[in-house]
Amino acid sequence: MVSDGEYFVAVSGYGDPTFEGIHNKSGRYALTISLVPVPAPNTPPACSAATATPEALWPPDRKMADVSIVGVTDPDVDPMTLTISSIFQDEPPAGLRGTDSCSDGAGVGSGTASVRASSDGAGDGRVYSIGFTAMDGSGGQCSGAVAVCVPHDRGEGETCIDQGPLFDSTDCES
Repeated sequence: MVSDGEYFVAVSGYGDPTFEGIHNKSGRYALTISLVPVPAPNTPPACSAATATPEALWPPDRKMADVSIVGVTDPDVDPMTLTISSIFQDEPPAGLRGTDSCSDGAGVGSGTASVRASSDGAGDGRVYSIGFTAMDGSGGQCSGAVAVCVPHDRGEGETCIDQGPLFDSTDCES
């Protein structure tokens, strides 16, 4: 790292690398200084402010809805790639078994998750936990998870109580 300020250069006679002694020889010297910039170290992306968009799905019509992850930043302003790594839910899967849409979640390995707008009618609202990894292309990465709520109803139960991600939303055999 180069900083502003004064720099000093010492010249000694040939054979006197310790700068001791008196020299009465003179001559012409050419001094060339090159400053080589040192690249700043890469700072990994920050996942701590990540949220889901949308954070809640209503109505619980059993349709699949796309969910994006926003709020991941890179201090170096490097372009980032975000990849969905997992989708879990705190209620048993409600997918349509025996059809092409038996799972309640999709999108692992891509940049967008899809989850089913469904919740247990007798439960406290479904919470999806969507895991992700953000990579900046310069070797930096971070991982995190965001939550998506499918409320039981729009009254008192409008919020979801997270019982923990217990079921793999992408597994039709759960």
